[in-house]
Amino acid sequence: MTEKQAEYIINRVLIPRIEYRIQHSEISWNTCNNLTKTIRKLVRNKAAIVNTLPNSAVHHKGIYNIQKIWNVLKESQIACLLARLNNTGPAGISTWIRLKQVQILNWEPKNILLELLPKNFSTKGNLSGTIVKLANSLDITFRSSQWAEKFDWKGGFMSIKSMLDDHKEYKKAIPSLRKRKIMYVDQILNKELNNILSWNFIQLLDNSIKGPKPS
Repeated sequence: MTEKQAEYIINRVLIPRIEYRIQHSEISWNTCNNLTKTIRKLVRNKAAIVNTLPNSAVHHKGIYNIQKIWNVLKESQIACLLARLNNTGPAGISTWIRLKQVQILNWEPKNILLELLPKNFSTKGNLSGTIVKLANSLDITFRSSQWAEKFDWKGGFMSIKSMLDDHKEYKKAIPSLRKRKIMYVDQILNKELNNILSWNFIQLLDNSIKGPKPS
C-alpha cells in the first residue's frame, strides 16, 4: 500500500465510518487522541516520514489532511444534537426529555440551552447533556424557539445556588432541595414577616417530617 492509498482509505473510508459510529457514543478525549495517534503512525510509516516531523504536517490540509478524531467527534455530535433539537418528532422529544433530566439531576436554575453550563455540571450517563457541555467548551449555546422555554424555571428571582455561591455545599443540598421542589430563596421566605420560614413548615411542603434540621 502506498502513502496515497493509505491517505485515501483513511480520509474516504475510515474517518467516515468512525464519524458514523461516534454520533451517539460518549467517547473521552484520551480515546480519540489514541485513535488519532494510531492513524498518524500508519501515515508516517507508509510515507516514510521521520518521527521528528511535526504532527501538524500530517493534519495540514495542503499535505495529507488527516482529521483528528476529537475534532470529528465534536463536529458530528454537535451537528446531530442541533438536528434533534429542531426535530418535532420523537427524536426531538426524547432529546428534550434527556436534557431536562440532566438539568433536574443537577438542580440547575440556569437555562442549560441558552447559557454556558458550570464546569462542575454533571452529565454522566447523559449523552445529550455531554454534547451540550462539549459545545459550551467552544462557546456554543443553542437557541430553539421550540424547546428553550422548557428550560426556564419559574417561581422566584434569586436562586439558592447563586446565594450560596459554594458548589460543594449546594451539591450536598441538592437531594433535599429537589425532593421539596425548592430552587429559589423566594420559596422559603415569609414575605409578611420578612424572614425565612421555619424548617418544620418547609418540611410540610412535601408532607415530610423526617431528615436532619439544617444548621
